[in-house]
Amino acid sequence: MSNQNNPHDRNINTSDIMQTSPKRKKNLWYWLRMITKVILYAHLIFVMLIGIISVIYINTNPPVTILMLYRDGFQAKKPSFIPLRNTSSTFQLDLINLEDGNFRKHFGIDIEAIKRARAKNQEVGRTAQGGSTISQQLARTLFLTPHRTYLRKYLELIITFELELILGKDRILELYINYAELGKGVYGFNDASLHYYNKSFAKTSTDQKIRMMTILASPINYSPQTLHQNSTLARRYKFIYRWHKYH
Repeated sequence: MSNQNNPHDRNINTSDIMQTSPKRKKNLWYWLRMITKVILYAHLIFVMLIGIISVIYINTNPPVTILMLYRDGFQAKKPSFIPLRNTSSTFQLDLINLEDGNFRKHFGIDIEAIKRARAKNQEVGRTAQGGSTISQQLARTLFLTPHRTYLRKYLELIITFELELILGKDRILELYINYAELGKGVYGFNDASLHYYNKSFAKTSTDQKIRMMTILASPINYSPQTLHQNSTLARRYKFIYRWHKYH
């Protein structure tokens, strides 16, 4: 009459648990392997895709960039193009010194610039200075959106190394000059010259060129005419103007 547990039932239950545990472990390892494979395959596809496009960009100018599509949608138009050989060495040196002083020395990432920017930002308590190289900026312009996430930063690093490996310094600088954002719907220094000064880049003065490169740090909010309203941009302008004057 009493409802007692059967010892044989307890043995069966214990046996079932012991058999189930290895199955769970097996399923866990299966899914971990599958996730790892998916991540590896996604990386491989991404690297190959960026590599193929970068090879095309060695001799072909991009019709549009991801940034242009993000900003302007399908109304985005291909910027007018200035061959690097048609820009003066002085302009190139001014731009490099302002944006990425070690451009010719590093392989896409400037660790010292990152450290300096971090120290400066901690000192002022806000993001006042970035440590991105010209190569990193071009990577974002060509292939990424402006959204700041850890994933975007990770993809940016991969793209940067590929651009350095495939394009080389001169082509990176040439594409940067022609596709950098310089205003709302304005990309590249020639289109910026036409937009702000109603003349081609070749006809702009040294001061006008310096003003345009100054607003690279904040092209949506400021123009060459209003840059002095921002203290950071004003310091950038003074810095590169003095550097240009004495070099």
